[in-house]
Amino acid sequence: MSLLINIAQRIKYRQLGVVLVHRYTSSIETSYYVLNRTKGKIDITFKQECISSPENLPAFSKSIPHILCMQGIGVVHRIIDGQISDLKQNIPNINIDEYYTERQYLSEQYNLAVLFRKEQLIELIHSDSYSMFSFIDVKLGFSAIKNYIHLFEENTTHFVSGLTSLSFSNGIITGIEKVSSFSMQEQYRFGGETYTANEILALCCGLNYFTSQSIVLSPELDLLTNEIESFTAQRIVSWIFKYGGIGLFFLLVINFLWFSNLNAQLDKLGYEAQSRAQLMQTLTDLDTDLKVKKDFVASNNILQDYAFAFFADRISSLASGEIQFSELSVSPVIGKIKNDKPIEFAGGTLHLLGVSKNSSAFSSFLDKIKQASWVDEIKKQVYQYNNERNNAEFEMEIVLSNVVD
Repeated sequence: MSLLINIAQRIKYRQLGVVLVHRYTSSIETSYYVLNRTKGKIDITFKQECISSPENLPAFSKSIPHILCMQGIGVVHRIIDGQISDLKQNIPNINIDEYYTERQYLSEQYNLAVLFRKEQLIELIHSDSYSMFSFIDVKLGFSAIKNYIHLFEENTTHFVSGLTSLSFSNGIITGIEKVSSFSMQEQYRFGGETYTANEILALCCGLNYFTSQSIVLSPELDLLTNEIESFTAQRIVSWIFKYGGIGLFFLLVINFLWFSNLNAQLDKLGYEAQSRAQLMQTLTDLDTDLKVKKDFVASNNILQDYAFAFFADRISSLASGEIQFSELSVSPVIGKIKNDKPIEFAGGTLHLLGVSKNSSAFSSFLDKIKQASWVDEIKKQVYQYNNERNNAEFEMEIVLSNVVD
């Protein structure tokens, strides 16, 4: 079994077309029905009876599967012995190999056999009038309604289609015979609704299709294999374009949103990376600048822990009112500042200038300086009396100790 046939046997379409063909002595009459299955109910949603040409049917008829229902001349019904499996023995007067046959169980004793010539069936299916239909099954005569006779009203005992009458009782077929005439407008109560004979045949074709688990192809229906494969392939391609296109659209939308989000994240990461690089560069510059300043301070022995205010406070606390200070330098510059030479500082040193109006007051101040714990030594001391001003000018260079009170 081919892959397409295997797929076709597992597909159930919600819409089904039924082409009902009545063959008379000198004419063929075609009626067309569309059945829809919705919520477990099967309805005839479109019908066109006694059509002159199938080409005039709506365009949707070319996109749904169809069942061919044959009635009239050429359709042979026989009630045969159910105990004999070989149709050639049951119907010895015809060549069974030339017929497409359907055989259905009636009772332990009897079966229903319906036959139609294969050559005529192939010719009809491939004719210009019917080649537009995609046939997936064929139903002959009353074979379609055999399983649904119980849906007729209890008082209904016969059913006429074409020039053939079907008799039944208690849901079982009891006889089939030819009639000379019939009315297409005759109606029957079937499944609680009123239908014509043609509508009932179409409904029963639909019921057989919708209630079966899968399409069961008779070995004699090889003529439909290409039809089923072609239609199944067309439907698969149609679904791919329809749902594949929708899927592709959503995939493109998802990709667009995903890439947009990704681009936004990349932009954010790029900005953060750029900001980080700038911060790192700033930090590097600050580190370099700090190192230069530290090296400068270290190379010139500038003690950062001493502050001018601290020593000014200590010195002023040791002096009396007789002493006035004119200059205080912490880590003073050594020598003169020249452009072609680096600046040097006397680290750990105080340079002090001032005047004293009283020599004893200066002596007391000097003693206190020498005794202060934060003074290591007085490296330089100059005391010079000014007669014009009646005071003494002094200069001190104090070396600081490592201990500060």
